[in-house]
Amino acid sequence: MASMNPENPRSIEFQSILTDLQSYDHKSYKNGYIEYYPGDEDSCILLTVGHGGGLEPANIPKRSKPPNEPLETSKRVATRKDACTMEMTIVLWKELWKLLKSRPHMVINHLHRRKVDVNREEVIGTSDHKDSRAAWRAYHAYIEEARREIIGRHNRGLLLDIHGHQHDGDYIELGYAIPPASYGLDMSRVSGSSIQDLVRRTGLTLSDLTVGDLSLGHLFEVEGHPALPSPQRTDPSSFKYYSGGFTIQTWGSRKGDHCDAIQLELPRKLRFNEYNSTSKMLARVLERFIRRFYFDE
Repeated sequence: MASMNPENPRSIEFQSILTDLQSYDHKSYKNGYIEYYPGDEDSCILLTVGHGGGLEPANIPKRSKPPNEPLETSKRVATRKDACTMEMTIVLWKELWKLLKSRPHMVINHLHRRKVDVNREEVIGTSDHKDSRAAWRAYHAYIEEARREIIGRHNRGLLLDIHGHQHDGDYIELGYAIPPASYGLDMSRVSGSSIQDLVRRTGLTLSDLTVGDLSLGHLFEVEGHPALPSPQRTDPSSFKYYSGGFTIQTWGSRKGDHCDAIQLELPRKLRFNEYNSTSKMLARVLERFIRRFYFDE
């Protein structure tokens, strides 16, 4: 089990949660850099958190522009961690377990984003360094293993990738791998979303599921937390907004398989001031969405 970054002011409080995690069966890559907590057989939910880690081992250099990559690539080498997202994801994991009576799968990256970015393609996320590359591959191998288990047992699933943003507005940003400009167009023409299988299974439209009254954004609005997109904000192209990174683009259902994926970007206010209560709020909202669309009939 990796230890918390001592610079995190919640390290002492959160250490008890990490200690509790040790009692659960899990798989670990190299000194706890990457961990996979398999879910119960009846769970079709997978939580991933890739930017909340704080470990900075000396054998992995700080990321920079990879050799032989164009200069503009350096703009994509972001190294700021999404503070408190690992803590929130673990609390969310436990809360969903209580509410759904089934333990979700969970994959955690404990390495700082300065060392590896698992939400970028490999060459950018690792600066093409062998030790960073090995950790990146372990993270995605665990996701692949969890998805294979979920799809094999349920023929449906949902990956929830947890992140944090610092945009104005304090919106909960929901990414479906849909380009922001597409929301202002005819959504029936949009292909390649990360919830394509949900559209297929339910017969609902992509608009229904992203900006309609059946959307996850609507459920957050009902709970009192403004979301983007949602029925109140149907066009995220007019906002600073993350539509979804490498993880949901790769492991969602955009290529025709049966595990959907949604990226949740949480504002700084909800992470720093209220992260424990925020995790419980997320669990309540997600439970309603999961019961509606992912529980077996």
